[in-house]
This record gives sequence, C-alpha cells and structure tokens, in this order.
Amino acid sequence: RVDIGGRAMRCPTGMSDAGIAFEADASAALVVQKLLQIPDFSYFFAELYKEDLTLPENIEPADAKAFLQKYKTLYNTSDDRQQWFNVIKSIAPEIGFAAETKQYKADPASFKGHAGDLSTVLRIVITGRRNTPDLCSIMQVLGYDTCIARIDKAINTL
Repeated sequence: RVDIGGRAMRCPTGMSDAGIAFEADASAALVVQKLLQIPDFSYFFAELYKEDLTLPENIEPADAKAFLQKYKTLYNTSDDRQQWFNVIKSIAPEIGFAAETKQYKADPASFKGHAGDLSTVLRIVITGRRNTPDLCSIMQVLGYDTCIARIDKAINTL
C-alpha cells in the first residue's frame, strides 16, 4: 500500500514481480518514478501499439520483406520457443543469411547476417521494438490474427 494525498492505495498486482518495491510513505512523485521503471508492454494493446519499421543497418527492406513473406506461411502459434526459432533458422539460408551465429562469425563475407538478425526483424514488426522479452511468448499472447496482420502490414509497407 502507498499513501497518495491521504488516500491509501494498494500496489497493483505484479509490481513486486516487476522488481518494484513501494515504501509505505511513498510520495506521488516516487510512485510515478517507480511506475516509469515498469517495462512498457503497449504492443499488447492495439490502441497503444506504435508501428516502427526501422530495420537494423545490415537488413535491406527487400530481405526483410522476403523473410516475412516466407515466415508467415510457416508461423504456427503452437510452436515452442525452439521450434519457433528453428523456423526462422530454416528460412535464413534461402535469403542469404546464416542459420547459425557461429557460421556467420566464421565467414561474415558469405552472409548478409544470421538468423538472430531475422528474429530482430520479426520483433520490430510485431512489437515496434528491437528489445523485448521472449518474442515467441509475446506472439502466442497476441494470437495468430494479430501477428499475421502486423506482418502483412509490414510487407505492404517495406
């Protein structure tokens, strides 16, 4: 509980899970400061999702588009994390990317990038960000229709 302007307010469920501890005598400013430390999960909400298709420097729009077109035909919401990433790795060689980071590092001149770069493209398309928690799980929560709609929109924009 925190006291804001004489009103006792209960700490929202999950705040402690996010690593945010509230002191009993917290001021409104402290509460706001603590709330700002919570990761932004706006990509889960259509009204708050902000599309940003700024690709990594080593990814050409044509390569991103080719990857997304192939990925959407193979996407399965029931895949676990390993299966999900194996799909990305299976597409990589088809468009000139290494399936394994180790392979790319051994001979970077032979590849445009690696499967991890392609997963970054997908992360950007789905969330509008380069860094998020586990993307496979995010996609499962968002659902097939939302993910495919965001992928389709990106394909048409790139």
